[in-house]
Amino acid sequence: MQGAGNVDKITRMIRDRAFWNEWEDRYVSSQPADFHANLRLVEAMYEHARALGIFPLADPLEGLETDIHVARVLNYYDLKRPILPQSEHGRTQSSE
Repeated sequence: MQGAGNVDKITRMIRDRAFWNEWEDRYVSSQPADFHANLRLVEAMYEHARALGIFPLADPLEGLETDIHVARVLNYYDLKRPILPQSEHGRTQSSE
């Protein structure tokens, strides 16, 4: 692959990664959010996915259960209550 060698060269150019990461974080946080630029990026990525044949999805609901489970785990706020695995019927499994 032609691009892999270029990535290696760029990686070697950054000698102090901690400094670079701090600088990059400061730079990104100092830039105001641009709603219209972000919308153009999302639209361009969507069009690119369509050109690759990824969209429209053959089955839009495929993987929905997994997405819901991941969302529940990420949004989980009560650390004392255990996250129970789901059964194949969509209910949580318990020892009751």
